[in-house]
Amino acid sequence: MLSALEGDPLQSVAEQQPAVNPSKWLDCHGDYLYRYALIRVRDAAVAEDVLQETLLAAIHSCERHAGRSSERTWLVGIMKHKVVDHFRRLARTAQFQLTTEADEENCFEESGPWHGHWQEDQAPLSWSVDAAGLLESSEFWETFHRCV
Repeated sequence: MLSALEGDPLQSVAEQQPAVNPSKWLDCHGDYLYRYALIRVRDAAVAEDVLQETLLAAIHSCERHAGRSSERTWLVGIMKHKVVDHFRRLARTAQFQLTTEADEENCFEESGPWHGHWQEDQAPLSWSVDAAGLLESSEFWETFHRCV
């Protein structure tokens, strides 16, 4: 039988892991986590925000850290979710513009009965394809039969 000094070999893994210490996370892992976020979001201010969100989420859930991985691996796992959350927020709030304001000013009539229509010299060129002629083209029918 083992003595009390040698320790119990059946001691759980969680008991063998050092206690989670949030006060040291920024010193021990802050630089690594910041670089990890910066590489993914490509904006220093956003990377700082993601780091803060990660540490805050980790503090709220540190008692659930089972100790099956290192603190850094666990924090990176949380950060991965925060980066995904950031891009989801961007996608929800994204506003797409097909043309810039400068394009609109240069290409469209600004007033009068043709307001909002193409200016004659800026309009897209018309296609030089005759639709009736396409029906007589062998290339058209070859392509058509490949698609059917």
